[in-house]
Amino acid sequence: MRTLIIIAVISIFSSCTKNYISLKSMEDKLTENEWKMNSYVDYISNTSIEIPNSTYKFLDNGTYEITLENDSIKYYSDWEFVDDYKYLKIGSNTYKIEILTNKLLGLNYGNVGIYYVINED
Repeated sequence: MRTLIIIAVISIFSSCTKNYISLKSMEDKLTENEWKMNSYVDYISNTSIEIPNSTYKFLDNGTYEITLENDSIKYYSDWEFVDDYKYLKIGSNTYKIEILTNKLLGLNYGNVGIYYVINED
Protein backbone atom coordinates (compact mmCIF):
# COMPACT_ATOMS: atom_id res chain seq x y z
CA MET A 1 0.00 0.00 0.00
CA ARG A 2 2.83 2.38 0.88
CA THR A 3 4.47 1.73 -2.51
CA LEU A 4 1.21 2.57 -4.28
CA ILE A 5 0.97 5.91 -2.44
CA ILE A 6 4.58 6.78 -3.28
CA ILE A 7 4.01 5.96 -6.96
CA ALA A 8 0.86 8.10 -6.99
CA VAL A 9 2.66 11.08 -5.45
CA ILE A 10 5.58 10.78 -7.87
CA SER A 11 3.28 10.58 -10.87
CA ILE A 12 1.36 13.67 -9.74
CA PHE A 13 4.51 15.76 -9.40
CA SER A 14 6.12 14.43 -12.56
CA SER A 15 3.02 15.27 -14.62
CA CYS A 16 3.15 18.91 -13.54
CA THR A 17 5.18 21.26 -15.66
CA LYS A 18 7.09 24.29 -14.50
CA ASN A 19 4.21 26.49 -15.72
CA TYR A 20 2.09 25.26 -12.84
CA ILE A 21 4.62 24.79 -10.06
CA SER A 22 7.22 27.46 -9.56
CA LEU A 23 9.66 28.16 -6.79
CA LYS A 24 10.50 31.54 -8.30
CA SER A 25 10.06 34.60 -6.16
CA MET A 26 7.37 37.14 -6.95
CA GLU A 27 10.10 39.53 -8.12
CA ASP A 28 11.53 36.94 -10.51
CA LYS A 29 8.12 36.12 -11.97
CA LEU A 30 7.49 39.81 -12.59
CA THR A 31 10.91 40.88 -13.85
CA GLU A 32 11.97 37.89 -15.97
CA ASN A 33 9.40 38.56 -18.67
CA GLU A 34 8.37 41.27 -21.04
CA TRP A 35 4.59 41.59 -20.74
CA LYS A 36 1.82 42.63 -23.10
CA MET A 37 -1.66 43.67 -22.01
CA ASN A 38 -4.18 41.01 -22.95
CA SER A 39 -7.38 42.54 -21.58
CA TYR A 40 -8.61 45.62 -19.77
CA VAL A 41 -12.09 45.16 -18.32
CA ASP A 42 -14.37 47.70 -16.66
CA TYR A 43 -16.57 45.60 -14.37
CA ILE A 44 -19.09 48.40 -13.73
CA SER A 45 -20.02 48.88 -17.38
CA ASN A 46 -19.16 45.25 -18.19
CA THR A 47 -17.04 46.30 -21.15
CA SER A 48 -13.49 45.76 -22.29
CA ILE A 49 -11.38 48.48 -23.81
CA GLU A 50 -9.31 48.23 -26.97
CA ILE A 51 -5.72 47.53 -26.07
CA PRO A 52 -2.76 49.14 -27.83
CA ASN A 53 0.03 46.83 -28.91
CA SER A 54 2.61 47.90 -26.33
CA THR A 55 5.09 46.05 -24.15
CA TYR A 56 5.60 46.41 -20.41
CA LYS A 57 8.74 45.61 -18.43
CA PHE A 58 9.34 45.54 -14.71
CA LEU A 59 13.10 45.93 -14.31
CA ASP A 60 15.09 44.60 -11.35
CA ASN A 61 16.07 48.12 -10.31
CA GLY A 62 12.43 49.13 -9.68
CA THR A 63 11.89 50.81 -13.06
CA TYR A 64 8.66 50.22 -14.98
CA GLU A 65 9.02 50.64 -18.75
CA ILE A 66 6.25 50.93 -21.34
CA THR A 67 7.20 50.74 -25.00
CA LEU A 68 4.58 51.73 -27.55
CA GLU A 69 4.03 49.52 -30.57
CA ASN A 70 6.27 51.55 -32.87
CA ASP A 71 9.23 51.14 -30.44
CA SER A 72 10.06 54.81 -30.77
CA ILE A 73 8.35 56.09 -27.62
CA LYS A 74 9.00 54.79 -24.13
CA TYR A 75 7.49 55.79 -20.81
CA TYR A 76 9.14 55.16 -17.46
CA SER A 77 7.93 55.01 -13.89
CA ASP A 78 8.84 53.13 -10.73
CA TRP A 79 7.31 50.01 -9.21
CA GLU A 80 7.40 48.13 -5.92
CA PHE A 81 5.51 45.40 -4.07
CA VAL A 82 3.40 46.59 -1.12
CA ASP A 83 1.81 44.87 1.89
CA ASP A 84 3.61 41.53 1.69
CA TYR A 85 3.17 41.12 -2.10
CA LYS A 86 -0.60 41.69 -2.05
CA TYR A 87 -0.32 44.93 -4.01
CA LEU A 88 1.83 46.34 -6.78
CA LYS A 89 2.52 50.07 -6.75
CA ILE A 90 3.31 51.56 -10.16
CA GLY A 91 4.06 55.25 -10.00
CA SER A 92 1.41 56.79 -7.73
CA ASN A 93 -1.19 54.05 -8.40
CA THR A 94 -1.54 50.91 -6.29
CA TYR A 95 -3.03 47.75 -7.84
CA LYS A 96 -4.25 44.63 -6.06
CA ILE A 97 -2.48 41.55 -7.41
CA GLU A 98 -5.10 39.04 -8.44
CA ILE A 99 -2.66 36.57 -9.96
CA LEU A 100 1.05 36.42 -10.78
CA THR A 101 2.47 33.32 -12.44
CA ASN A 102 5.26 32.68 -14.93
CA LYS A 103 2.88 33.58 -17.77
CA LEU A 104 0.02 35.67 -16.36
CA LEU A 105 -0.27 38.89 -14.38
CA GLY A 106 -3.71 40.06 -13.22
CA LEU A 107 -4.16 43.39 -11.47
CA ASN A 108 -7.26 45.11 -10.08
CA TYR A 109 -7.63 48.85 -9.74
CA GLY A 110 -11.02 49.66 -8.27
CA ASN A 111 -13.58 48.24 -10.68
CA VAL A 112 -11.06 47.63 -13.45
CA GLY A 113 -9.23 44.38 -14.18
CA ILE A 114 -6.00 44.49 -16.16
CA TYR A 115 -4.51 41.24 -17.42
CA TYR A 116 -1.09 40.77 -18.94
CA VAL A 117 0.49 37.75 -20.62
CA ILE A 118 4.14 37.29 -21.47
CA ASN A 119 5.20 38.75 -24.78
CA GLU A 120 6.26 35.86 -26.98
CA ASP A 121 6.64 37.91 -30.18
